[in-house]
Amino acid sequence: MIDKDFFANTESRFRRIFTSINIYKMRKFNNDIIVSLSDKNEFLTLIKSASGANIAMEIGWLFDSESAEVFEIESCFLRLQLSNGCVDERLENFLFELSGNSC
Repeated sequence: MIDKDFFANTESRFRRIFTSINIYKMRKFNNDIIVSLSDKNEFLTLIKSASGANIAMEIGWLFDSESAEVFEIESCFLRLQLSNGCVDERLENFLFELSGNSC
């Protein structure tokens, strides 16, 4: 059974670990999480850690007519591809490891 606060807790855990989050969207029906970060090191940490947890990712571009010529990390987003309405053991392992714990 899914804890009713699972989704809110997941977002708050993401925000504690990645303090430079600009965009966070969990799309349960699409089985994905969309994240945009402004800090390059956090962006790369997320990529490396998600890869280690076997979470497939897609990197995309945020289109903004006002900053179309700006090529900065905050203009990118990561789409973490999960399963089971985002209630995915890989996501839990990913967040657990990043919190400084070990399985």
